[in-house]
Amino acid sequence: MPKTKELCEATKTAILALLEIGMSERQVAKKLEISKTAIHYTKKKQAQHGTTKLLAGHGRKCLSTPRDDCALILDTVKKCDLFGRTVGNRFLEAGLKSHRARKKPFISERHKKAQFVFAGDHKDWTGDDWAKVLFSDESNFQLMPTPANLLVWRKPGETYKPDCLASTVKHGGGSVTIWGCFSLGGTGQMQLCEGRMNQVMYRVTLENCFLPSAGKLFPAWNDWIFQQDNVPCPQQGQLKPGWRTTTSEPYLGLLNHQI
Repeated sequence: MPKTKELCEATKTAILALLEIGMSERQVAKKLEISKTAIHYTKKKQAQHGTTKLLAGHGRKCLSTPRDDCALILDTVKKCDLFGRTVGNRFLEAGLKSHRARKKPFISERHKKAQFVFAGDHKDWTGDDWAKVLFSDESNFQLMPTPANLLVWRKPGETYKPDCLASTVKHGGGSVTIWGCFSLGGTGQMQLCEGRMNQVMYRVTLENCFLPSAGKLFPAWNDWIFQQDNVPCPQQGQLKPGWRTTTSEPYLGLLNHQI
């Protein structure tokens, strides 16, 4: 009986991978251009010994290098038609599970650095220090937001049943902007802002809502801090008189106002 050439480990690995995805021995032999007998013995050896490597005292060293083995495996896998379910099964075996990505506000690298500096500057603040801070912010709300990840239970043929539909309108039906403020002592007034927040509207908001809120929340204090939000318009010259900025970073702007 003539001697047969031992298959290298890369080829054996490719054989087992193709068999694992459901290909028959005949299909694997045709794809790799190897005899069906070699495919069968590779499968049998893996089942009996738990490995396809040469047993002690058998065969010769593999002629291919580890780099060649990786290239051969990649070339074989690329030519293999994998189904999505097969890939998903491999992910599950590796401990990976599919999840919806969590959402969070976008923060640029500049803001991250500014926040880090801000945290370092205020790391020793006490509760009494933070009690003197009046925070403000503004948010935009859609009047009819599009439902996200809405699930319904329905029977076949009820796809367009009114109870199984999520009504939508263009651009969310419009939107409104609301400005508000709060401190440790409670919440201040809210302002419904019509149109775009500009210098004039922001100044009206400060006069009509901010100052009365500050007077209510800090009735006996002569020294408190206004932690304004990231609205850019206060940095314009129209609002500078009467206000003192303690930092040039709009996102972390601290404004002091004496009452």
